[in-house]
Order: sequence, then structure tokens, then C-alpha cells
Amino acid sequence: MPATNLVELCRQFLTPDTIGAMSSNLHLDPHAVEAAADGAVPALLASLGAAVGRPGGDRQLADAMAQVPQVAMDDPARYVERAEEGAFGDNGSNPLSGLLSSRTQESLAHAIGQYAHIGDGESKKLLGVIGPAVLGVLGRQRLSSGLDAIGLADLLSSQRRKIAGAIPPGLAQEMNASGLGDALKDRPRTGPVGVAGHTAEPRTARVSTAKAAPARRPNAWMYWLLGLAVLAAIAFWAIGNSVNREVTPAAVESGALLVGGVNLGDEVSDTMSTLRTTLGGVTDEAAARAAVPDLREATTQLENVGALAQQLSPDERRQLAAVVSSSTPAIEREFERILAMPGAGDVMRPSIEGIRTRLESLASA
Repeated sequence: MPATNLVELCRQFLTPDTIGAMSSNLHLDPHAVEAAADGAVPALLASLGAAVGRPGGDRQLADAMAQVPQVAMDDPARYVERAEEGAFGDNGSNPLSGLLSSRTQESLAHAIGQYAHIGDGESKKLLGVIGPAVLGVLGRQRLSSGLDAIGLADLLSSQRRKIAGAIPPGLAQEMNASGLGDALKDRPRTGPVGVAGHTAEPRTARVSTAKAAPARRPNAWMYWLLGLAVLAAIAFWAIGNSVNREVTPAAVESGALLVGGVNLGDEVSDTMSTLRTTLGGVTDEAAARAAVPDLREATTQLENVGALAQQLSPDERRQLAAVVSSSTPAIEREFERILAMPGAGDVMRPSIEGIRTRLESLASA
């Protein structure tokens, strides 16, 4: 039986209806609310994972779970949809207050507000309703798996790397700047690499070794062999020169898009291929609702590519932009088909606009 993915489990309550309800309550653009909520789920889980790892964390988690409204345990999506504006950020009934310090909650709200451009006040209200819903999902998982507080804390701790990796790069940067580095310490790193993955030191060492080797006077017959080898090389070059001119740029282009061992060109191609398959299966409103989680995943993957692309040179970014531009027309045709579809268009519009924004950003290099 596959291990439970807590991030995906919690994101299931982020349906178009819940996004619309939060957007209406906060008087904010649905796209901004979707971005904030989608990032808030792994950010909250990461913060909870850091909290339960401290002494007494499992007991604090149990106390927090006891304060979760029953409706958030029974139906997290329904809880989010029906939460009134006055319930957002109500510290008096906030179950997170016993698990996350006021400073941590303020910092988390600030990071999400900066990331989604919704402001700290609205971000605090958003967390005030998403937080209990996340705890509700964890409570249901505890009951279905027969876990006690320690078992649930262990489950959170065991997935810290996966949870931290699900945080969008832009939000992770804001969290780090807000002093929430402890929640990110298990986040996979993708740092810059040198040209072709090498440094100057190994080359210098090889040159030094060559210079230190004792010189020997070659025999006369070696000069004849050397001359024949040069003539053969010239002939080979003359025959294959045109082929080499065609192959070399393609090879260079493929390797040039590597960042931290990740081939960004392949990442974009794979994401776009999966996206086309997902969009092609949308034929009605029900299929559209089922496809929304896949579109969120594609959005996160494109955002990750955009973050890594900042480490590319201008020429390499233009190469990546060409890869994106070549795949975009087919995706756009699917977008237009779905947006014109009654019911399905309204369900998928926020996700489609989010993907469009990221594709335009990648293609504008």
C-alpha cells in the first residue's frame, strides 16, 4: 500500500468551490487566493512538522487536534466553504495557537502575503480557516490509520522532505526571509553548477602533471607515424566536417539547459506532454473538477523551472523560451476548447490562467 502523501491529501479540499468561497469572503481575486492557498498547505504542514519535532511537540499536536471544529474533521472542504469572514484569523478559537507561536504565525502570514501579493491581513484570515482544515485532514488520517498523537507526529516528521519540496520556490524564499528556515531545512536543494560540472582545479592538476613528466626523445620512426596520423586526421575532418557542424550545436544546446543536475528542457517537455494529456481528457464539468489537481501540479512544476531558469545565461534562457514557445500553441488550443465548454470553463479558468502566466514568463526570455 503506497504511503500517504499528506500534501496531496490536504490539497484535496482546495476545490474550485472552496477557492471561490474564500475569494468571496476575502474580496480577493480567485487567482491570488488559489496561489496563496496552494502554497499555504505545504507551508503549514512544514511548520507543523518543525513544531512536533521539538520536545513536547506530540502533546501540543494532540491538544491542537482536540480544538479542531468537528465540521473540519468531518468535511474539511465544507468547513472552508462555510467559514464566515469573522471566523478568519480569530485567535481565540484558533487551534494552531497552541502549536505555532504567535511569531511563527505572523511570519508565515507575512511570507504567504508577500508571495501571493494579498497582504498580511488577508493572509492571516486565509490561514485562520485553512489551518483548522489542515488539522482536520490530519485528524481524519489519524483515525483511519489508527494512530495516536505520537504516531501522527512521526508521520509528519517522516514526510518533512517531501512536504518542504512541495512549497513553491517563491514562497520558500519568502519563508526563509521571514525567519522560518527551520521549516525548510529538509527542502531539496538545487544550487548552481559550474560549466559542464567541472572546476578549474582538476584541469590545472592535469596540466601540472604533464609538465612534471620527464621528456624523452622520440625515435625517428615515430615522426613518420605522426605525419601519417596528421594526414589521416585531415582527411577525416574534410569528410565529416559538415556532419560535425550540424551535430555539435544540438549537443551543446541539450547540455546547456542543465541546472543542478536538472535538464530544464526535458522538465518543460514532460510537463507540457502531461498537461496535453490531462486537458485532452476534459469533456465535461466532472472531468474538469477531476483535472484541477493535475493542473495545480503542472503549475508548481513550471514555477520550479522558472526558479531554476534564473541560473541560466541569457542565451540559455532564450533556448528554454524556444522550447516553451514551440509547445504552447497546442496547449492554448486545449485551453480555448475547455474555456468555451459550459461548466468546465468556469471550474478550470483559475488554474488555466495560472499556467498561462507561468508559460508567458518562461517564453519571454
